[in-house]
Amino acid sequence: ELASHTMTHPDLTAIAVPEAKAQVLNAAAVISGITGVPVTMFRPPYGEVNDAILAEVGIPAILWNVDTNDWREPGQAALIERSVGAADPGDIILFHDTHADTVEVAGAVVRGLRDRGLELVTVTQLFGGQVPGGKVRSR
Repeated sequence: ELASHTMTHPDLTAIAVPEAKAQVLNAAAVISGITGVPVTMFRPPYGEVNDAILAEVGIPAILWNVDTNDWREPGQAALIERSVGAADPGDIILFHDTHADTVEVAGAVVRGLRDRGLELVTVTQLFGGQVPGGKVRSR
């Protein structure tokens, strides 16, 4: 399952709605063109999105309700605690694969969540096959 995260990572609410729409949908088209997989959702940079953008883009904005703040580089132990220690069933955890510590702890996070009895699923699976429209933060 793939989603768009825009072409150049702008705060979508700080640019004109047509430009925001192009940011999301152009990235989706590139991803779909390369992978052959349709892109049916997006994660807005910084979690910034509004109703006008949602209406124009026409696909759900996937946000999160567990923020590891990995971009602040808190260290690997903190990342594990902020994810494994904080997640409940139905939660969406925010991580960025552009940070070395995040990549390093990915395996430990997956094992820790599974050890707690949690199952990792796609967003579509989380919602039983039908992702709701608008802003989505958790189940």
